[in-house]
Amino acid sequence: MSKQCSKEIDSAPAPRYDYTFRITVVGDERVGKTRLINCFTLANEPIESTMGVNFKTRVLELDVRGALKSVCLFLWDTSGQPRYDSITSSYYHGSSALIVVFSLASRKSWLSVPRRLDEIAQHANDFAPRILVATFSDTPFRAVSQTEIDAALRAQPQLHFFELASQSLDDATALFERIAHVCLET
Repeated sequence: MSKQCSKEIDSAPAPRYDYTFRITVVGDERVGKTRLINCFTLANEPIESTMGVNFKTRVLELDVRGALKSVCLFLWDTSGQPRYDSITSSYYHGSSALIVVFSLASRKSWLSVPRRLDEIAQHANDFAPRILVATFSDTPFRAVSQTEIDAALRAQPQLHFFELASQSLDDATALFERIAHVCLET
């Protein structure tokens, strides 16, 4: 069960959540960051290039140690365009978790993953989990091999890894539910 977590402009009291987490999503342009977030937040909006940073929220009802708790995820969708890199890194500090997205069909996006992880190491809190997400589309073409991904994960064992279709509601929900649980464990 989920619902949007936004403040209504009226006299109703502000909603209360058991947990709130700020999740920053980074990666090159056109790797599926905005599509993934829109799918998860059930936003039925046309996909356009992100200029700077966009923000979405969603509340999940999760079982936390045997009790149902409301977890509000604040999702920061950063632009993958290089001209916004200087402001993107300012969103790392204070994040509860950071997601680095790359496309399995884009060698360029894969080659930028180490740079993004280095930026996160410089600017983010040490305790914030890092999640590497590989997106794919209906095309069978892969510019990144599983061997390369496995080697990167062995080199950085603290990384969590997901491979998913960015337009799949089930995949997006499973990803963000797992991230919420990872945040609860840290």
